[in-house]
Amino acid sequence: MLVFILFSIYCFIFGDSGILERNQLLKSKNEIKNNIAELTKENSSLQKEYSVISNSQTNDNFFKKEASKSGFIKSGEKYIFFKNGDKSEKIKKEVFNKEEKYPVQISHLRILWIVISIIVTLMYFWKKSRENKAHKNMEGNF
Repeated sequence: MLVFILFSIYCFIFGDSGILERNQLLKSKNEIKNNIAELTKENSSLQKEYSVISNSQTNDNFFKKEASKSGFIKSGEKYIFFKNGDKSEKIKKEVFNKEEKYPVQISHLRILWIVISIIVTLMYFWKKSRENKAHKNMEGNF
């Protein structure tokens, strides 16, 4: 009975479809949804910029600004470059550093639960055998 209870707890909490795994999957799902929302906003702004570029092909001033933004300079001009955070770099770091968000991995918790279950089971049987020996000793004394 004890083994069944410990195994049931293991499956319910630490199993592949257990509570901890589901919580971790929900967090990942929410992070992915947030990333999709950010990328959708960025996509719509890029589409607007593209439509402006494609609709104003004759506007020479616009192309000069875009060429300047891209890093093209005329001879004699000076260009100062300020490096600021790249959003795609941030997203890549978040995707690759997922392990840092969860301080303890579920696999480690599973192993810990198995060890604790084995210890509890051994203690139970040890206590049971000790009680049986004490009971036999009492019967032998009479």
